[in-house]
Amino acid sequence: MAPDNKTLLFASNGHGGEGSFDFFVTTRLDDTWLNWTKPVNLGPGANTTGKESSFIFSLEEEFAYLISTQNSEGYGDIKKVKIEPKLESSERVDPVEEVFVENKIILTGRVVNMNTDEPLVGAEILFESLDGLKRFKANTNSNGYFVINVTDGLDYDFKVSAMRFLSFEEDVNHANLNQIKEKIVRLRLIEEGVTVSLDHVLFERATADLLPGSEKELNLVVEMMKLNPEVSIFLGGHTDNQGNESANLQLSQDRVETVQKYLSKHGISKKRIDGQGFGGSKPRASNADPESRQLNRRVEFTIHLKQ
Repeated sequence: MAPDNKTLLFASNGHGGEGSFDFFVTTRLDDTWLNWTKPVNLGPGANTTGKESSFIFSLEEEFAYLISTQNSEGYGDIKKVKIEPKLESSERVDPVEEVFVENKIILTGRVVNMNTDEPLVGAEILFESLDGLKRFKANTNSNGYFVINVTDGLDYDFKVSAMRFLSFEEDVNHANLNQIKEKIVRLRLIEEGVTVSLDHVLFERATADLLPGSEKELNLVVEMMKLNPEVSIFLGGHTDNQGNESANLQLSQDRVETVQKYLSKHGISKKRIDGQGFGGSKPRASNADPESRQLNRRVEFTIHLKQ
């Protein structure tokens, strides 16, 4: 019975429908308990070819819960449905158009140490929809495996983190969700002397102004340093060898300072951040063609641990 004390939702196999037991809704027509509207099937949004029962909901909540035997791993699974019943209205509302079932997809994978391929136990798996409305979390088991059930059809920020390791993060388009199945994520151990290139920290051409989207990778650095207070970093700024050498040196220094300011602004002590611009003096690839020169235009950091 709904809170309006007039609307009744019930399961029955006596009115036809999708399967053995379906949900129906009926409304009390007067102050007696004898006169009701003709029961209306809630439709395929809530009903399946299986047996549905135990519909639980509240007007204050966005979701209702029910039990269904459809594709059940046992005698019935608990399902969640979104509802907008509008039962406070004096008019009877047909809820068939107001109810839908969230489609779920099960994703699996494994998290390991990048250097040794050993499993990481207790690593946190986070899927957050890009609109910020959905968050799903899981942790890896003793063999490094995770299983997580997320809403299908959404675009996600996929993040994996573990203590003493650098986090992994990427955007996952809804069309590519299935590619996460059996995915192996390799995390890099935080250790003395490790150098990490911030390949997704990008700048406006010939300036030290960050391009939109660079914040995501910088935020991973912030998170890593907050979780590991014994870590300090040395930032290195680099350019290719094109153009004026002195100008390149200054540009690389300016970009280092931009990253330093971002980290400090987000709670990292300046005492833990050192850095220098090197211009084009330390290439990591050939400067012979545009593609390889792009690899040389970078900011990277080297990890140092307190003794």
